[in-house]
Amino acid sequence: MYALGIDLGGANTKLALVRVEGELVRVVKTASRYFPVWKRKDELGGVLKNLVKEFLGGKPVVNTCLTMTAELCDVFWSKREGVKELLEIVSKVINFSPLGILTVKGELITVEDAVKRYLEVAAANWYGGAYLASKIEKTCLWIDCGSTTTDIIPVVDGRVDAKGRSDPERLKFGELVYTGVLRTDVSAVVRELPFKGEMVRVSSEWFSVTGDVHLILGNISEGEYTCETPDGRGKSVEEAVARLSRVICADPEMVSLADAKVMARYVYEEQLSQVTRAILQVLSRYPDVAFKAVVSGLGTFIAVKAARRVGINRVVRVDELFGGDVSERFTAVACAVMAAEKAAKKPLGLAPGG
Repeated sequence: MYALGIDLGGANTKLALVRVEGELVRVVKTASRYFPVWKRKDELGGVLKNLVKEFLGGKPVVNTCLTMTAELCDVFWSKREGVKELLEIVSKVINFSPLGILTVKGELITVEDAVKRYLEVAAANWYGGAYLASKIEKTCLWIDCGSTTTDIIPVVDGRVDAKGRSDPERLKFGELVYTGVLRTDVSAVVRELPFKGEMVRVSSEWFSVTGDVHLILGNISEGEYTCETPDGRGKSVEEAVARLSRVICADPEMVSLADAKVMARYVYEEQLSQVTRAILQVLSRYPDVAFKAVVSGLGTFIAVKAARRVGINRVVRVDELFGGDVSERFTAVACAVMAAEKAAKKPLGLAPGG
């Protein structure tokens, strides 16, 4: 019995396929496709149809779960409009199985109900990720650092204990930090950069993103730099240095690789500080709880360091348990697991390695 999970983001669409094996569910495969909805919304239906068809390869699916964050794209006037239009697109593609839409309460509801309850399904993927983390550790802090954002969600005794439900609430309560390892504008992270012994104020142009920073530092590979670059050029270290140099209104003839590494490290440290402060804010609600951390995402290296900075010594890495693909597509996997459980009408455990 196979189940499909889809996480439809504004920049990345992620898929996961799982198979039920008795009381367990095993991850069969995952996929991710960079697709900027705000630029190519009218192409989404065709792209998604081809992606799903190729991904499934004819395997029969008994249930599908969808979550989305793409409704935040400014191509939509409002979340109401975004949710409605995205659901119309997806429901035409997923015509081979029942389709459940994840809510911020952990329910899987129909498309019709989701249109009516649009604020409950908007950006609900964090619930899925925290729910899946609860299957790894019953009491934990799930920290997922992705290409664009970082989620910090407490799980207590197997219960997702988030205080915020909407994105504005989650930003307020420290459960969402709008920083990631690929798409975040460098000028949104820092207001100045160290250069040749001085602190230089940065320009607010879209010159460089954190993908450049982490490529220069060796935290990610060229292949992992999946989003577009600000200047439309390539993803070599030399080209990343050129982009970062422009943040201080310089150019690659003025900034050496050694200079760029210092600037990149400064940005990295600020990202770490932002995530660390948010973790401490969340932990302040639980002064007597000894949390472990379950960390996932392309930016696992940030999540691990931030967790240890606040004194969480037991850190469980999803990439070490189930592989990097599962870690980077954790919320899509969570949706697939929830779809499988709904079809099986019972909770399921995670099979080792997937």
